[in-house]
Amino acid sequence: MIIALTPVEAFTVASVGLRRQLLALARGHVPDGNADEDRYFDHHIFGAMAEFAVARATNLFWHASIGLDAGLDVGGCISVRLRRLPGTGTDLAIRRKDQDHVPQVLVHNHRGREFYFDLIGWLYTKEARERGVWNERSNVWFAPPPYRSIEELIATFGNGPPSQLAAE
Repeated sequence: MIIALTPVEAFTVASVGLRRQLLALARGHVPDGNADEDRYFDHHIFGAMAEFAVARATNLFWHASIGLDAGLDVGGCISVRLRRLPGTGTDLAIRRKDQDHVPQVLVHNHRGREFYFDLIGWLYTKEARERGVWNERSNVWFAPPPYRSIEELIATFGNGPPSQLAAE
């Protein structure tokens, strides 16, 4: 499923990502693993845009948080992982701190098509770890396809978190 942001949406959401990135730099944070220094700004700017694209597809709330790492990216129940292409890979990246029961949505964005976000699929964190390959340098598991469909994500989470997540 491809989500196209309007120029106004892209500008608004990218400004949130820019503020996230500047705060991270001010705090001395740099991306983990093998991130290219020339693309540090991609991390938060296009990450915020990918979050917004998933929120639009699922019709869930996107909180434009800056400086907070207190929750999940979309609707309080979904985490988003963006891979810019071409780049270092296309697989779903899972971090150590990700909770097992959280759906992780893989989004691709192709350089030269900055307003278009391809929602590839998703897995629960636990599923992705079990079939993923640990990458020491990046400090993540990379889970290859196949993934669950975006339609299943929308059917499962599109009206808010399921009761077992809402209770936690």
